[in-house]
Amino acid sequence: MGKTVICKLVYFSDFNHYEIYEKPITNETYIKFERDPLSKHFLDSINITI
Repeated sequence: MGKTVICKLVYFSDFNHYEIYEKPITNETYIKFERDPLSKHFLDSINITI
């Protein structure tokens, strides 16, 4: 599984959980990029520079 797929799974899981329970799973901040929203700390943890 690639990094993009993992980013999307985390985002959509967090988003869906918030819709149902009004609480996020990760308490993460997401940054809007051209194609996908990305977790701010996920980028740090996998050492990607943009």
